[in-house]
Amino acid sequence: MTQEHRGGRAQRVDLTNCAAEPIHIPGRIQPHGALLALSPGDLAVRHVSLNVGALLGSGPEGLLGRPLVDFLAAAEGGDRESALRAPDPAAMNPLKVRRRDGGATAAWLDAIVHRAGERLIVELEPAASPGDVSFSSVYRAIRAAIERIQSAEGLVEACSATAEEIRRLTGYDRVMIYRFDRDWNGEVIAEARAADIEPYLGLRYPAADIPPQARELYLRSWLRIIPDVGYQPSDIVPEADAPIDLSFSVLRSVSPMHIQYLKNMGVGASMSVSLIREGVLWGLIACHHRAARPLSFEIRQGCELCGRFLSLQLAAKEKLEDRGRRQELRALAEEVVATVSRREDLMVGLAESAGALMQLADASGVALFHGDAVSPLGLSPAPGELRRLHAWIRRHVGDRPVFHTESLARVAPSLAGLKDVASGVLCLSIPEPDPWYVVWFRPEVIQTVSWGGNPEKPVPTLFHVRDNGVGIPADERHRLFTIFERLSTAARYGEGTGSGLAIAQRIIERHRGKIWAESPPGGGTTFYFTLAEAPRADA
Repeated sequence: MTQEHRGGRAQRVDLTNCAAEPIHIPGRIQPHGALLALSPGDLAVRHVSLNVGALLGSGPEGLLGRPLVDFLAAAEGGDRESALRAPDPAAMNPLKVRRRDGGATAAWLDAIVHRAGERLIVELEPAASPGDVSFSSVYRAIRAAIERIQSAEGLVEACSATAEEIRRLTGYDRVMIYRFDRDWNGEVIAEARAADIEPYLGLRYPAADIPPQARELYLRSWLRIIPDVGYQPSDIVPEADAPIDLSFSVLRSVSPMHIQYLKNMGVGASMSVSLIREGVLWGLIACHHRAARPLSFEIRQGCELCGRFLSLQLAAKEKLEDRGRRQELRALAEEVVATVSRREDLMVGLAESAGALMQLADASGVALFHGDAVSPLGLSPAPGELRRLHAWIRRHVGDRPVFHTESLARVAPSLAGLKDVASGVLCLSIPEPDPWYVVWFRPEVIQTVSWGGNPEKPVPTLFHVRDNGVGIPADERHRLFTIFERLSTAARYGEGTGSGLAIAQRIIERHRGKIWAESPPGGGTTFYFTLAEAPRADA
C-alpha cells in the first residue's frame, strides 16, 4: 500500500516499488468502524477518522481535543479509564461502550484498544448482538477445533482440520492453508470450500504476491480482515506530523493494488491469520467470501486462537511425520546390515539388499563401484556410461564421505546424457586403499507447477490521483466517462468541455488498462487506473 498524500498527487504502485511501500502508515481506515488516536496522558482525541459521526453522532470537529470519557459511556460495572491507562490495554479488549448522549437505547460498541508509540489507538465497531454470537458458542467451536488439530496424526491432517473448523466458525466460502517455501512462494496445502466454487488446493502463488514488508507485518500482527472489498476508505484527520502507525489496527486500510487483486479473484471479503513457527512466518490461513461478510470481534479472536494453536503444533506435527519416516529408514538399514553381515563379500551382500538400498534413498536404481568392478541394480545407466560416471566420481568426489546433486548435468555437463536415469545422484564413499562407492540414482522429473498467479507475468501498474472536492454521488458516476458530459456547470466550477475523462479512458484502454473512480460522500474523489507494459497492437 502507498502512504496517502492529499492534494491530488499521483501515486505509482507496481512491482518495482511495492517492496518499499509503507503499508503500516496509510493514513486511512476501512469504514466498518471508526478510529480515534488519543494522547495517553489526558485521553483526549488528537486524531479521528472522518466517518466517526456514523457511530458517535458527531463529526471530527465535535470530538477533537475532548477526553474520550466525555462522550463514551462504559458498560455497567466497567472501568473504562483504568483499562485505557493499563500497561497493556489490548489485554482488556473489547471494552463495551456506547454514546453517552444516546441514553439507554444507544447501540453498544466494541472499543478495541492498543498502544502505537506515544499514541493510544481506540477503534470502534458495532458490537455483535447476543443473538448473533455468544462467548459460550464461540468457546464450544474453538474447543472442538483445538481437539481436532491436536489429535491429527500429521501436518496435512492438522491443516485440513483447521481449514474446516475455521470455515464452520466464519461461514466463509473458502478457507485455505497457505505454506511458504524457502523463496517465499506459497502453496495451498489444505482447503475447505463451498461445493460450487473451483478448488485452489495445490495451486502456488509467486513471492511477489506478498512483498517483504507485508510478511514482516504478518509477523507482528496475527490477523487481518477486509469485511467488504468494495469499501470506500475514510481518512484520519488532521494529518499527523509523525504518521500514525496502524500495524496493529484492525481497521487499517489496504493497498488499492491488493483490493483490485481480490476483485479480480471474485472476492467480496477476506481474512488472513498468520502461521508462525519458531519466530518465522511459516504460512497463512487465508479466507475468502464471495460477498461482503463482517465478523464479530469474538469470532475473529476465535480464528486467531486457532491460528496460534496450529502454529504451536506445526513443529510437533512435522516431527511426527519425520519420526515415522525415521523409523521406516531404521528398519531398512537394519535389513541391509543383517544381509551384508551374512556374506563375506561386501559386494554380494549389498547386491542382495538392492530393494532395501533403493528404498533408503527413494531411488530407482543403485550402483556399487569397487576397483574396476561395477554392479548396477535397478534402473541404472548403461555399462559404458557407468564407467564414465565412476571416473568422474573418482576425480571430483574422491574420498568425501557424501556427495549429492539434484542435477548431475549442472555439475558435470559431460554426463548430461544420463539424465533419463541419473539426474539426481547420491554417492557414499567407503574409504579403503581402493575406495568403494555406493551411488543411488533418480531420473529427471519435469515438474509441473500449477501457479495461481504467474510469477513471470508483469502486473499492470496501478496509479491513483485524489482530489479534495465535494465528491460525486453514486447515481451520477456512470456519466463520468461520457464525452462532453459535465456533472457541474462551467459557471460554478470553471471552464471545461467535459471530454477530458473520456479521452483519458480511451488512452488507458488502448494500453490494456482500466480506469474507475471511488467517491465517499463529501470526501473528494479518487481516480484509479491501471496500465500494462505496452499498448495494444491496434492502438
